[in-house]
Amino acid sequence: APIPPNDRSSRYWVTQTINGCESASVAINVYQKPTPSAPSVSNLTLCQGAQGQFSTSIPNPIWYTTATWGTGSTQPPTLNNQASGDQIVYVTQTVDGCESARVAVKATVFPIPLAPVVQPPAPICQNATGIPLTATGQNLSWYDQSGKLSGIPTPITSTTGVQSYSVTQTVNGCESPKSFVEQLIRPAPANPVANSVRYCVGDVPKSLTASGSNIKWYTSV
Repeated sequence: APIPPNDRSSRYWVTQTINGCESASVAINVYQKPTPSAPSVSNLTLCQGAQGQFSTSIPNPIWYTTATWGTGSTQPPTLNNQASGDQIVYVTQTVDGCESARVAVKATVFPIPLAPVVQPPAPICQNATGIPLTATGQNLSWYDQSGKLSGIPTPITSTTGVQSYSVTQTVNGCESPKSFVEQLIRPAPANPVANSVRYCVGDVPKSLTASGSNIKWYTSV
C-alpha cells in the first residue's frame, strides 16, 4: 500500500480482486491540514518574591521547558519567583489536531533593591529653618507615621523632639526595604536676661551685661 506524502494532499484508488475478478475502484482522498501559526504570547515581569505564573489566552496550549524535543504538558511550568533573572519556557497551540511551532515565553524576575543609603541629619534648633531630608537611591519614596508622603519631607521645627521618617527606593518597579531617618529638634533656650541702661552726656560708658550661657552680642537683628 502506498504511503502518502506529509507535505501535500494526495488521492489514491483501490480495488479488490476475488476469484480473478477485480472490482471497481474506490477513491481515497488524503487531505493535508495546514500547520497552525505559532501563538502570539506576552512576556511577563515581576519582582522577586511576588506572585506570578506563565499563562496564555490561546486555546489548547501545550507547554515545554525546552525549545526542541521534550514532552509537553497542558499545564504551564512553575515559575520560580525566588530566583532573579530570566526564565524561558515554550508554548504551542493545537488547531484541528495539528500542533504549531513552539514560541518562547520569557519571565523576568527583578531582584528587590537594597534600602537607600541615608545619613543621620544634624540636630536642628527649635524654630530654625528646616532642611529637607536626603537619601541616595533611585525613585525615592518617603513615609512618616501617616503613610506615604507626596515628596521629600522637611522637618517642622516649631515643636521639639524626634521626628521619624522612612524612605525606600524603587528599581525596575520593585520597592526596596525601608531605611529609617530621625530628625532631632532641640528646644530653643529662654532669652538672656538684660536691662537697658541710661548714660548722661559725658559719662564714661561701661560694658553692657546680660545673664545667660555663651552670650553673643549683635548691633542689629
